[in-house]
Order: sequence, then C-alpha cells, then structure tokens
Amino acid sequence: MARSKLAMFLYVFSLLIMLGFAVTYLTKTEFMPYHADALSTQWQDLPKPQQILILALMKVVGGLALAFFTLAVWVLVSAYWQGQKWAFWALPICGNIAGIPTLYAMYTVLTNTPAEPPILPPLLGLVAFNVGLLVTHWKS
Repeated sequence: MARSKLAMFLYVFSLLIMLGFAVTYLTKTEFMPYHADALSTQWQDLPKPQQILILALMKVVGGLALAFFTLAVWVLVSAYWQGQKWAFWALPICGNIAGIPTLYAMYTVLTNTPAEPPILPPLLGLVAFNVGLLVTHWKS
C-alpha cells in the first residue's frame, strides 16, 4: 500500500505540473518570453494574423493539457486507487505520450534558437510518471 501511495503522489505531482501549463497557456494573451527569444521579436511587432495563430496554438496546447489532466485525475480516482491493473499502466503510458514530445519540442527550441524554454517542469513530470510506474510494478 505504501508503494501505491508513493506512486499516487508522483502522478499527482506530474499532473499538477501539467495543470500549471494548461492554465498558463489557456490564460495568456500573448506569447511567453521564451517565444519572443526564439523568434527574436516582441509580441507587438508580430502582424495580427501571426498573433492570432500563435495564440490559437497556445490555446490548443493548454486545452489538451487540461483534457489530459482531467482524464488522468478521473483515472486516478476511479480506477487506479481502486486497484484496477489497466490504470497502473494507463497513467504512465499516457504521461510518456504527452511528455516525450513536449520535451522534444522544448529541446528543439533550446538547441536551435536563442530561447530558453522552461524544460525543467516537464522533465520532472516525465521522470515522476516513470518513477511512479517503477514503484507500482517493482517486485519486492
């Protein structure tokens, strides 16, 4: 039971990071400072159509992060905590499906532009999802 609680803590930690990204991207009215660095331009210097497109993409990312957060919380409460075996795999698999492309995208921006995206939070979230998987399936 202690391992299950530790894994649950790790999943909640990861999901709170995801919720932070969701809220940030859903509520922003302009791009992030690292976006300005990546593009070497300021928000107000972008043509209106580019501003609209970037904000739309940010809202999509935020919405998908919020959807994943909501679904994962539901799985935690309704299946994982009840001991349903499929949930032990579903959470970390979905966490990796969301986290690996996120890190890849941030790494691409980090290595190909002057920007420094916030790579640490999604990295910590991805590590926590995978440690949660190991804790859940570790044979004593």
